[in-house]
Amino acid sequence: MSYEIFNKETIWDKKGKPPLLRISPHGHIRFSVKAVEILGLKPGDGVSFMVDYRDSGIFYFYKDKDGIPLIHNTTGKKGIDGLQACCRPLCTKLLTHFGYTKNSSFDVTPEIVDTPHGKMWFVLKNNLHKPILWRKKKEPLP
Repeated sequence: MSYEIFNKETIWDKKGKPPLLRISPHGHIRFSVKAVEILGLKPGDGVSFMVDYRDSGIFYFYKDKDGIPLIHNTTGKKGIDGLQACCRPLCTKLLTHFGYTKNSSFDVTPEIVDTPHGKMWFVLKNNLHKPILWRKKKEPLP
């Protein structure tokens, strides 16, 4: 029989949490601490979103003085805050654009694309976050 030991040394993902953008149908768009760090967002920054109805596999977002203001959500270890924007109609539009109705998390990168409306970050439908399996070390029992 094969055994696997789970303890504080073997179960936790030592790489940290991934940069995520979470959207809930209740009106919250949350940027994880890691996403805030790699995108350079700060509390009070405005963020606007754009969809291209010809392509249901992507939406775009960018810093904008007229955008929805980001507010504090969580505090990370390095003093960087997770941030959120609150707007139920926007969340509904973004989730519907991707064909989703439930809370969804998406991996984000600092990659920027040129659009007819300027440079923007983007979220891909196929970057739906699937939690990484916990890193496990297999050790034989003594």
